[in-house]
Formats: sequence, structure tokens, C-alpha cells
Amino acid sequence: MLQLLLIIPISKSLDVFAPARSYCIIISLLTMIKLKNLSKCVYTISLATCIGTAPMLLNFNLPAKANNNATHHDELYQYLSISKSTKSVQQTVASLMKIFLNNRFIIKAQIDHQKIARSQGFTIPSNMSLLVGLPSYEAPVIESNPLGSLFVPLTVVVWDQSGVTNVAYWNPQKNIGSLLDITSGDAKNAIDKMTYFLDTIVQKAINQ
Repeated sequence: MLQLLLIIPISKSLDVFAPARSYCIIISLLTMIKLKNLSKCVYTISLATCIGTAPMLLNFNLPAKANNNATHHDELYQYLSISKSTKSVQQTVASLMKIFLNNRFIIKAQIDHQKIARSQGFTIPSNMSLLVGLPSYEAPVIESNPLGSLFVPLTVVVWDQSGVTNVAYWNPQKNIGSLLDITSGDAKNAIDKMTYFLDTIVQKAINQ
């Protein structure tokens, strides 16, 4: 949520009964940026009468449309696959890396978000990402649609939430296949294999 506060002084008195008073209009613009809609706004206009240190506020609120965050939240989760692990974040990541490598995947990056945050003076729960890929899966997708390179390498995130380890990744069939409209050919076969191996490897890592 972005809040913008504008204070506009008015030199001409608005109150015929108190010409010596100073006035200002305070406009507060609250812009709610949503996943798929950037145009929903709430406006609050206040007339502030500045009398010493005790301003008198008269608020005029324009109604805003209902918040649809819950709907967007549900839509987002349709593209994700999320599982829980009985292991710690570090143990789960180690298991994932071992199984990915055994299946000839390339670990292109391992990112420790908690460590990075700590180095900048922030404190967050354990959170790590693995960027994994396999050229034989990635190349057909990128050949079919150059925008496919936005979706690979695949990202698997492992994080701690209230003492519970979670594992999540974008579901290739629902994410890459659907958004890029890949429905046939080598690219479709590659996406199907990505989906199968991701699910198989994640389930093996959290259960073995």
C-alpha cells in the first residue's frame, strides 16, 4: 500500500467568522496495488482548520470498492505446489540437492535469504531457494516461446513458518504451459516431464 500525503496551503480564508485563521487542505491518497488490478484507489479529503496546536478535522470519505485480496490469493495458489517437510530447512535443502543431482539436474544457484538478510541487519526465519535446471527440458520451452526463459531455471523455495518447514515451486503445467499457451510438441512434453520430476523429487526429499 502506498500513501501519499499532500498539504496545500490556502491564503484566502474559508471562514467568514474567523478571517485570521489559516487553513490547509490535506489530501491522503491510498493506492492499493493488487496482483492484476492497479487502478483501485481510496481518496480521503480533509479540511483542517489550524488553530494553534489543535487542528479541527472534517473528513469527507468517498466509498471504495470491496477488497478482493482473498480472490487474488486463491488465484495465486492455483499456480503453486506446496508441501510440508518434517525435516529442518537445511536438511530438506540438502536432500533436494542430492536427489536433483542424482537425476542429472544442474544446481544453478543456492540462495540463503536468511543469511543475506542478516548481513544487512534484518532478521527473518530460515528461507532458502534452489535454482535448478536441465537443458533438455529448458531448450524446447525457450524454442517454443522465448519468454520461456523467464520461467527457467526452476525455483524451489524451502522456508520455516512457525516451526514448520514448507517446500514450494511454480507448477510448470499450470504456470509455464498455461501462461505461454504451450499445448503440444516437444515443449509440452518437456513441461510434463518437468512437472513429474519436480513432484517426484520434492516428495522423495521430504519423506525419505
